[in-house]
Amino acid sequence: MSYCVNPQCPNPENPDTASYCQNCGSPLILQGRYRLLKKFGQGSFGKTFLGIDEQHPLKLPCILKQISFSTLDPESHHTTARLFRQEVMRLGQLGQHPQIPLLLAHFQYNQNLGVADSGYDASPPSKPILGGIKL
Repeated sequence: MSYCVNPQCPNPENPDTASYCQNCGSPLILQGRYRLLKKFGQGSFGKTFLGIDEQHPLKLPCILKQISFSTLDPESHHTTARLFRQEVMRLGQLGQHPQIPLLLAHFQYNQNLGVADSGYDASPPSKPILGGIKL
């Protein structure tokens, strides 16, 4: 299954073979690279997804976090965007550490912010855990 990247889509589940959402028409490949496979978390400002990197030859799994601004006033939008950039900078500065996911990318699209990370923890390489989901 592919999950629509549009946070307002009323029916976001699509077949794996689809390139565009069959309900709202949004592209299913985020930033031309990441496909959302399954939503497994949601908070006040966004959602967390299991995804894959479509441009990587091995279609590596990743965690995608989406922050949506559709309901925020301009001041809250600015504050949230600033905090998001600070978090991205901290993750980038931390580099590779077995207890912290590796930052793969960050981006802005439509009225949303996104970050992709490895989602890996310190598990043995043969049994990585991705956002609590054993592969």
